[in-house]
Amino acid sequence: MFHHDGAGWLVTALPVRHTTLIMQVLALAVILVSGAALIGYVFGIQQFKPLMFSSMALHTAALFVLSGTGMLLVTPQEGLVRPAASLYAGGSALRRLLPYIIMTPILTNWLSMQGVSAGFYAEAFGFALSSLSSVLVLGCLVWLGADALNREEERFRLTIDSSPVATIMIDKEGIIRTAKQLSGTETDAIRECLRTHRTVLRDDKANPLSNGKPLSLISPGVQALAAFPLTSPEHSLEAAMVLYQDEPFLFDQPDMKLLHELAGDVAFAIANLDRRQQFDYMTYFDSITQLPNRLLLADRLQQALLQADNNQGVVSIVYMDIDRFKQVNDSLGHTHGDTVLRTVAQRINACVGKADTASRWGGDEFVILLPGQSAAEASLVATCITGALLSVIELVGGQELFVSCSMGIAEYPRNGRDMDTLINSAATAMSDIKAQGGNDYRPSKVDTNDILDGDLALETSLRHALRLEQFQLYLQPQINIASRQVVGMEALVRWLHPTQGVISPDRFIPMAEKTGLIIPLGEWVLREACRLGATMPTLTVAVNLSARQFHQGNLVDVIRQILDETAMPACNLELEITESALMYDVESAIAKMEQFIALGARISLDDFGTGYSSLSYLKRFPIHTLKIDQSFIAQLTTDTGSEVIVNTVIDMAHGLGLNVIAEGVETEAQLAMLRARGCDQAQGYLFARPMPYQEVVDKVQLIT
Repeated sequence: MFHHDGAGWLVTALPVRHTTLIMQVLALAVILVSGAALIGYVFGIQQFKPLMFSSMALHTAALFVLSGTGMLLVTPQEGLVRPAASLYAGGSALRRLLPYIIMTPILTNWLSMQGVSAGFYAEAFGFALSSLSSVLVLGCLVWLGADALNREEERFRLTIDSSPVATIMIDKEGIIRTAKQLSGTETDAIRECLRTHRTVLRDDKANPLSNGKPLSLISPGVQALAAFPLTSPEHSLEAAMVLYQDEPFLFDQPDMKLLHELAGDVAFAIANLDRRQQFDYMTYFDSITQLPNRLLLADRLQQALLQADNNQGVVSIVYMDIDRFKQVNDSLGHTHGDTVLRTVAQRINACVGKADTASRWGGDEFVILLPGQSAAEASLVATCITGALLSVIELVGGQELFVSCSMGIAEYPRNGRDMDTLINSAATAMSDIKAQGGNDYRPSKVDTNDILDGDLALETSLRHALRLEQFQLYLQPQINIASRQVVGMEALVRWLHPTQGVISPDRFIPMAEKTGLIIPLGEWVLREACRLGATMPTLTVAVNLSARQFHQGNLVDVIRQILDETAMPACNLELEITESALMYDVESAIAKMEQFIALGARISLDDFGTGYSSLSYLKRFPIHTLKIDQSFIAQLTTDTGSEVIVNTVIDMAHGLGLNVIAEGVETEAQLAMLRARGCDQAQGYLFARPMPYQEVVDKVQLIT
């Protein structure tokens, strides 16, 4: 008896088709053995001499028969069961006759045994009688099956013969199996033409039949034929053009030349059908990734939107961009870049369903169409893609590469009521993620019901706001926890819209980042903060630098010029930078921060704990202050995990010689815990909300 581990190894080591066949043979053996025992019990046998039968009870035999039958039917379209499961005539006939095939031998043998038991005849005669009966009955069943197959073939041939065109059926070995309305001479001529790729002529004088009768083709009036191979200068097709004549020897030289040209034209036309298909493929599919291109994606998206309107449904798209792909092309070359694109495309395809469309939008951007799926369901696809890209990409030459991607998700009709708006919403969400360092996804926050949130309207309003000076600088005090004295201010911009009132930065800063308006807006904030800071020489003024602004090439010169113009002491200026802005190019970021320090400015790392939080980089960054994100402070008194994180950050920052500021302090309990842990400074609504400059001047006198 085989050990089950050995059998398992054998099954996994064999190809699937062989495994299925072996399992079905084993199942058939189980059915035969257990079926024999079961029939014996039915015939009244109480005890068996063979060991395999004697150890098998009635219910055990029945269970084995059922189990073996189930094993046979697991894969009915493969192996031994395939002929019986076929939908064609043979399978249908076998299924109809199967009960008779099983029951006939059983009944004849049972009757034979009854005759022997009753003494009607000897045991040898009973065996002969049962054998003869089985042969007669089974022969009858086989005859019925053959008759059914013959009727099916006659029906098939009748269908073929009733067709008004000549029909040839050729198997994969090139053998003509059926030639309707063709004589033997015709099929021989066509076969020779296909084999030699040369013109073949047949007529009744030059090629009499073997029985001496003249050639008679489709109709009695046809006396000659010519088979021309369909070849073109670039293609040789496995096809022939056959012409018939009602008189012999009418294919003279000029005719033959013309017919050769005609056959070449036909071959050229057939070959161009393939070329047209290739042209269509190149029109709608990307040549590098083999994914649908922008044109085909746009067509499918438009159809999906129409269907969603008809069914009151939803459609989601995922706009995806490979992070730092330009560096891959610049450092490794476009050949390796194409390999990366193909690999990413394959991994995207593995995460989408058959009804979805993954397309290459252009460059290193992909758009995934998810008909009938919400943004929440699209997030699952984005999660799958993020996980799929964790695996290494192997390049030619043994090089290995890891890539990540930034993705934005938009849902129709919530994030856009037409194709362009929907794609732009997803692209905007993707850009927001990329600006924060990438390797993540974000659903779009655009709401088509809010007019101001429309991209064009918001951008236009922003440009007018800069020109019309609708922005105002607000200041929020920063408090020394030990003395409760104001030691600094954080500058925060507010938009005083003429009809919407005060608009939060969360609504317009992302658009300013996307359009580049953050550069003039950030410069205005920096200049205004320094102008006001010059009037508060004892306080530091913290100014946020966006990721795009931080990577501005002339930023150091701009800051130097503003400090000179406003007479703001550089030591009172603190530049706040987020972790994600620094991680895009660490070495370049460190160099730029050192230039800030050379000017005399201070640097703080904003929202610490929400980005990469890499300790190996933290010790290299030339910073002075670490700001704990308000999300940890909000749960400081209610969540043990947040308390542990805050305590750890404070201890770590002090170990590195850094000042620590806690953002978003709103309760005395939070302040007490921060004081107990030795946190240096705090800001939040417990002390003061962000306020215009004059209100801050009045408020500062009251904060003690």
